Amino acid sequence: MRKVIVLSILLTFSNFCIAGELASSVNGWSCYALPKTTEGVSDVVKSVGWAFAELVKRESPRVWWDCGEKTPADQWHKRGEEIVQETMNAMYKKQLCVDPVGVVATAWNESRGNACSIGPRTRRAASKAGLLPKGKSWATYNREEILAILDSPKWISRGYVADVGVYQDVFPRYARILDKDGELTCLGKRKEPCRVPKTAELVQVSTSAEVGIHGMLSRYYFFRTREPWVYWPWTVRQSYSTAIKATIKNLNSLVQKYKQKHATIS
Repeated sequence: MRKVIVLSILLTFSNFCIAGELASSVNGWSCYALPKTTEGVSDVVKSVGWAFAELVKRESPRVWWDCGEKTPADQWHKRGEEIVQETMNAMYKKQLCVDPVGVVATAWNESRGNACSIGPRTRRAASKAGLLPKGKSWATYNREEILAILDSPKWISRGYVADVGVYQDVFPRYARILDKDGELTCLGKRKEPCRVPKTAELVQVSTSAEVGIHGMLSRYYFFRTREPWVYWPWTVRQSYSTAIKATIKNLNSLVQKYKQKHATIS
């Protein structure tokens, strides 16, 4: 019995110390799961960004919507890189030490990387309130149309929350970004000041990515896990777990394809 208790304590301690396993390299912090050099970060951004765009192309080979606009065909990989770059920036900023592919897979599952994407519960609530743009698919909403919903007095007075942005974490309940003048304190080793983002910030990839990483960090600590994406619905759902693991597998397969292709070229 004593051995079981000791083992449990050690496992708990090790899970909370994941982010501090390696010596410092970036802003006094480093981690086993993230690159330690600028070149390493660039490699991840390019390979995973390429994989993200290719996975979108498999599902929808002709159109990739971005806040109401079609992404030009020659810009798909660049857009994929932007999503991964902003995600990586937020991971270093928030000191989240997990596999970036698992994190980015969540962005693919939740929104296909569209910062103006809103979830089905939000669409139902907006429809009930008479706020949905008429005659348009939800994937084609632009920033103005999303802000018209979130900033509507009718929406605010009813106390609705929204699944919105690249990672679809719930606004304003869970959405947080770091701010030295923020009135809240965010999770993490440093317990830094933060705040709820403004609605206009939510529909920007950079802020949306930071909101997503805060959500990952919350689940990282709450569930004591190196795979916070599995708990994105705040509970374990077999269907969601299966879907996110399939996306991770597909992304990793495409990353290897990218590396093989570029190794042959070089």
